[in-house]
Amino acid sequence: SPSSGYLATHLETYYYCAMRWDYAPNGPSWWRAQRLLVINPANGRAVVVRPVDWGPNTNTGRILDLSPQALDDLGLETDQDALVAFVSPGTPLGIK
Repeated sequence: SPSSGYLATHLETYYYCAMRWDYAPNGPSWWRAQRLLVINPANGRAVVVRPVDWGPNTNTGRILDLSPQALDDLGLETDQDALVAFVSPGTPLGIK
């Protein structure tokens, strides 16, 4: 886990997601400019992440994969439920 100082200056490295979105009609560059608010409904913790890739594989049954840092900050493990919503594209990444 990075130090808080390092994390604060490298947010794009630690707060990202992969999601199975439809590239049409907006295209990949539109998605990469977006910000998503992810909330753990069990504890109310929230983070803002940026989409970086299409995924996860349909065989997993998931629609969103989060970075390890986002999962840790949310107190989530892979395959647990989360709430996801769009926020303004310029919203800072990280814990909210």
